[in-house]
Amino acid sequence: MRKATAGASILGTAALCAGLLAAPASVQAADDLCGWSGHVRPLMAKAERDFRRLDIPKLAERYYGKGMKVVDSSMMEVDLAGDPEDTDPVQAETLTANQVAFNVQLVSRKGEPGGISILLTYDGMCSDEVITSAEAWTGSTGVGKKLRVGANRALVLAQEYREANPDGFPTDRPLVAMNLMQATTAGSDFGKLRWYVNYDDGQGDVQILTVYMDGTVTPR
Repeated sequence: MRKATAGASILGTAALCAGLLAAPASVQAADDLCGWSGHVRPLMAKAERDFRRLDIPKLAERYYGKGMKVVDSSMMEVDLAGDPEDTDPVQAETLTANQVAFNVQLVSRKGEPGGISILLTYDGMCSDEVITSAEAWTGSTGVGKKLRVGANRALVLAQEYREANPDGFPTDRPLVAMNLMQATTAGSDFGKLRWYVNYDDGQGDVQILTVYMDGTVTPR
């Protein structure tokens, strides 16, 4: 999984997917993953708790100095990744290199605006790293809408689509990652909560199916 360093740019989904392919995580026993079962709601709840425990003004000091106050914050994206040699196309628990991104709006004592993005990484549901950047997390308007399709259900729907369309989406291409987001695409698609399900295309890139909260599946 691609991991940014403090002060580095945190990019959108396309760059993230490339990084996920470059350094995937191996599947581990469930007991080693803090109860990770592929159900994303508990992961999101844990990330919210972990985020609330952070001293965000302290994290922001490296970019803005002391005295910054939090104005607003939001969960922007949830990403699950795994080793394509070990993943199961319909089992989200085989995606164990997970991360949750947040954007934070800040203001100084003088009223000057600022902001940081915070990336919480996990091995399954075990807390790993806290990565910050002075740049906003882009490509998603957040994950604030109701999650009607969980990770496991999204994988089943995507697999059914592949089985019905094997010429365009062969079922032998392994699962690499999933991204939960409200993408900033144009028109009627803007801000719709969806899963991007990423498969290794065998050429160093990913082939992606979009799964919406009404169960619709379309190629990205």
